[in-house]
Amino acid sequence: MADGGNVEVMQVVPEAGIISLQLQGACGSCPSSQQTLKLGIEKELFDAFGGLLKSVQEVKPGRPPVTVEMVDKFLDQLRPAIENYGGWMEVTGVEDGVCNINYKGPAMIATGIRDAVKEGFKNDFETVVVLIVEEDEDTE
Repeated sequence: MADGGNVEVMQVVPEAGIISLQLQGACGSCPSSQQTLKLGIEKELFDAFGGLLKSVQEVKPGRPPVTVEMVDKFLDQLRPAIENYGGWMEVTGVEDGVCNINYKGPAMIATGIRDAVKEGFKNDFETVVVLIVEEDEDTE
């Protein structure tokens, strides 16, 4: 705070081991803010909480942190069409600018899922991974 910056804890999800932080004041606009977050604050939190902490996420001002539940709700609009093709999808993780989704169904639809999530959350995810899950031979 001596340099005009601050950090606020925006959300703690104990069961998932996630802490969401927002850099404020001078920290929010400082060119080295990501180094401060990753090499300073995040390191200290991991040292303090050990295995209980899985992820430290930065929340941009004015935006709530994106959760698995938020992406799942967004994908509810696509589920009926995917189920018509005998498919399914599951959001398995949202962390550090990456959204992971497991999907079973036609490969060309996986691209549409990825693009829909990228567009719907364009300021939140650098990468959206849609993993196409093959059925086990036992289930066919």
